[in-house]
Amino acid sequence: MDLIVVGVTNSRASFAALDWAAARAHQCGAALRLVTALASPIPLVGPGSGAVVVPDREAITERVSEWHRTLLDGTVASSSMEVDSVVTFGSAAQVLRSSAQDADMLVLGQKGHRRLSHLARRCLGRTPCVVMIIDGERPR
Repeated sequence: MDLIVVGVTNSRASFAALDWAAARAHQCGAALRLVTALASPIPLVGPGSGAVVVPDREAITERVSEWHRTLLDGTVASSSMEVDSVVTFGSAAQVLRSSAQDADMLVLGQKGHRRLSHLARRCLGRTPCVVMIIDGERPR
């Protein structure tokens, strides 16, 4: 196994998926790719002036990439493996599928285990690698 891709959001299920993916990558000697898909920022109209303020996509991307690095601090991934970060604006399913084109495994977190999430259903069968769904409700 050479590359494990994990979808990362600010959720307990996502953190469980990241923990699992980092441990698995460490165990297999694989690289780890953290992927976050962001909705396109909406231009805002400034109060009073009517000026349109367009959020800085580059600054947003850099902040999320920095957040990715802090998530790995103190884990096996922080020093012992190749880790990269992908932050892209677009549909989560499309971004994850695109980021996993060269991967051996895509790891997603999910709250509960009774039914697959919409995201998981959109990735299964459309991603050219194994898709692992981690139950984010499971105690650590």
